[in-house]
Amino acid sequence: MSSSASCSASARRIRSDSSDTAFLRGVGGEGCRAERPWHAGFQRIPAPSRSAAGRANPLLVWWFRRIRPAGRPRVTHPDVRDLHDTVLGPGATHACGYWTSDAPGYGPADAQRDQLDLVCRKLDLGPGARFLDVGCGRGALVLHAAERYGARATGVTDSGGEHAFVRARSAERGLGDAVDVRLCDVPLCDVPPCDVRDVGGAPYDAVSSVETGERVGPDRYPDYCAALHRALRPGGRLLLQQLSSGPSGAHPRTSAAPYRPPGTTVYPLPVMLGHLEAAGFEIRDVVSLREHYVATIDAWRTALDAAWPEVVARFGPERARMWRLRLAGGSLAFASGRTSVHQVLAVRPGPGGRSGFRPLGDPSGRTWTAGA
Repeated sequence: MSSSASCSASARRIRSDSSDTAFLRGVGGEGCRAERPWHAGFQRIPAPSRSAAGRANPLLVWWFRRIRPAGRPRVTHPDVRDLHDTVLGPGATHACGYWTSDAPGYGPADAQRDQLDLVCRKLDLGPGARFLDVGCGRGALVLHAAERYGARATGVTDSGGEHAFVRARSAERGLGDAVDVRLCDVPLCDVPPCDVRDVGGAPYDAVSSVETGERVGPDRYPDYCAALHRALRPGGRLLLQQLSSGPSGAHPRTSAAPYRPPGTTVYPLPVMLGHLEAAGFEIRDVVSLREHYVATIDAWRTALDAAWPEVVARFGPERARMWRLRLAGGSLAFASGRTSVHQVLAVRPGPGGRSGFRPLGDPSGRTWTAGA
């Protein structure tokens, strides 16, 4: 039997059997805990077949799009957030963590805290710094920047629920006017970019976009980069964290990581950097956090397994299994290098090309590394 025919047979077998074991057969067994046999099988598929299955996507995406029973809804973004809240707790960060320790007891909450610190250090935040987080979600970064670094932080969201959540958390922590959250059009999908100069505090000393750019369509991405540039003062810094397709990435629409919502666009890194430079940014640093996302997703899977009875009772066995399957596919996508995540640090140059960066004797210029 050919490799492609074997894949089709596996997909048919998964569709035809509703048991947990059969649902996950061929992708690592119960709970998707053992992925290596599937990974080896995927690597044996000839390159043209992998391309036909979605190129930059792992094979699991190809399967997942076919095993959804007819008439059943996709797992939508609100479903994903509800699942995250059930498994990790309300307000948990839904982005890649930054894992700085393998000590016992160090877990996803610690990695998320270290990720927030990494972003704040890269942006050189300090007391009174004007900071904008575009697509702030539940506000983890703006709250952290205000509370730990003394920044005057503004978050922008297009979700009324997120807006109310951040305001409530800010009030609970007594942050007063140090945190401002605005409900406005974030440049997502086909929504025209908001003029972030109209958001109070502009021009900003620092701007972040953490896993928000994936929701901007290809036609709008240049406008998105231009809006980020306009929001900054000369010498201000941008931290862009965004998923990217691997070296074999095809059209950006085909490269969405399997656990992301439908419509997510993942660009090759050179495309992202090109748009930033075209908008007027100088690229100062690019770092892949790919392995950190593997660790993050695997931690989410462990938490999901621990909360499995509650998740099944609340969402039903089919949605629970689909989410576990998505996480397994996401982990493999990053582990195999077919999807990555990059942090890009850029600056809006000032007069005469001044960047505001200070040479401190480190040839890399990276004064924000762990322990610095």
